[in-house]
Amino acid sequence: YEIRLSLVGSEMCIRDRYQRRVRGKRILKAFTAAVDGRGPTTLLVDMVLKLLDLKEPTDLLNWATCGTSPKQVASLAPLLFSAHDQGDPVAISIVNELVALLASDIHTVVNDLKFDHPFNVVLAGGIHSNSQSLIGPLLKKKLEVEIPNVTCVFPQAEPAFVAAQLAKQKYHEEFNDNSPSY
Repeated sequence: YEIRLSLVGSEMCIRDRYQRRVRGKRILKAFTAAVDGRGPTTLLVDMVLKLLDLKEPTDLLNWATCGTSPKQVASLAPLLFSAHDQGDPVAISIVNELVALLASDIHTVVNDLKFDHPFNVVLAGGIHSNSQSLIGPLLKKKLEVEIPNVTCVFPQAEPAFVAAQLAKQKYHEEFNDNSPSY
C-alpha cells in the first residue's frame, strides 16, 4: 500500500489511499485460511459470503479469479470493523497489524527526517477521519506513546480546503505589505 506524506511546517500529514484494498486483501487471506483449516475460524467467512451473495466458501475462488477489480476487493473492507466490533479475534489481529504497519512507516519518516522537536501528525483520509474508524484512534494512541514529541490530530476540515487556506495565508504573509497597488 502507499502512504502519502506531506510536510507542512512542523506537521506530517498521513494519507493512506489504498488501505481499503489492503483491508480487503487481509479479509480474503483470513477467509481462505479459516476455510481450509490453516487459520482460526472467523466471523469474516459468513460476512463475506453474505456480502457477495455466495452460497459456499468455494464460490469465492470463482469470484476472486473472474476479473475481480481492486475496487471490489476494497468493498470488503467495512467487514473488518464490523467483525472487530463483534469481538472476532482474527479481525482484532488484522486491525492491530495494520496499526503497527502504519506506525512503523511513520517511525521511519520521523527517524529519517530527524524530527527532534515537537510536531503534529495529521491523520487525514477516510480511514482516519471517519468517526467510526478504529485505525485512527488506535494509531493516535500508539504514536503518542512511542514518539515522545508527537501530537496526533484529526483535521477539522477537508484536506483540500485546509491546503487552500494555508496557501492563502502564505500569500498574504509574503505579498500583503509588498503588493503593488493598482
